[in-house]
Amino acid sequence: MALLKQHPPKIDVVELFTENAGIFTRMSDPDVVAAIQHANHLYLYWDQFRYRPMPEGITPKQLWGYLHFQRRLNQRPVVLTDTQGRPFTYWLPDRVLQILNKIDRWSGETIGTDQPGGLPPRERYVISSLMEEAIASSQLEGAATTRQMAKQMLRSGRKPRNHHEQMIYNNWITVQYLRANRAMRLTPESLCEIHAMITEETMKDPKDSGRIRTRDDIVVDYCGETVHHPPPSMLLPQRVEALCDFANNDEQDRWIHPVIKATILHFWIGYDHPFVDGNSRTARAIFYWYLLSRGYWLFRIFVYLTIFFTSTIAICPSILVH
Repeated sequence: MALLKQHPPKIDVVELFTENAGIFTRMSDPDVVAAIQHANHLYLYWDQFRYRPMPEGITPKQLWGYLHFQRRLNQRPVVLTDTQGRPFTYWLPDRVLQILNKIDRWSGETIGTDQPGGLPPRERYVISSLMEEAIASSQLEGAATTRQMAKQMLRSGRKPRNHHEQMIYNNWITVQYLRANRAMRLTPESLCEIHAMITEETMKDPKDSGRIRTRDDIVVDYCGETVHHPPPSMLLPQRVEALCDFANNDEQDRWIHPVIKATILHFWIGYDHPFVDGNSRTARAIFYWYLLSRGYWLFRIFVYLTIFFTSTIAICPSILVH
């Protein structure tokens, strides 16, 4: 499966306002408005957008140029930069704003119920949700164990029998730790502690567990194709410090919705790949911790995680072509 083959056409501002200037006179046409709204609703990337029906007299390249221009006007920068020092940006289509509103309303209905001294049935639900998160996160990493067998292991307290069960057990221990320490500040040390906890007895070299990588022979591949080269290891100490500052500081000039900020933190760890292995598991743990630390109810976070991580493949091309 080729992931990075369909790069969008390069359209600079001069070309947009000269060769494609005519498209601006049609922006109020119902068919053009509908095409733009449809593309933004699905957040279509070029590889899909170019095959969609176009308004009469407008080419995919022309409409893409306008769509890309419109999106860039509404992008907001974040402190995370790429290996060339360029800041990453994000843009929220109306559909995402609607989802965020639903998430906040869901949380508002139940926030504060996950407290010590709750009713036993509620506590049982807490434990069940923790187990579900531990199992689902591990399965995303390839753990080949059924949910029934995994829950049986966790409930009985027996030791893991293989690598897959160890991953699930580690996630189980980690989500409990994060729940109990939701008020902590994120530091390079606590990030390494979380990584050590979530990768215990699953690393090829045990010495790499809980340690920022010092190697540069790390690439990210997808379906056999190299899709990302992380920043050099020499830059990681300062980048990890910046990550922690971003996570702890909610007083930036521009407020970022907690769910979006948790998503940025997840992406940041994936982009930097600060560890030799176990970065995805660590990123999910930080996503989970951040939302807990900002008052989002435990059970609902599992729903957010499910929605978010099952959409990873769909959004991957848009991220990788930054």
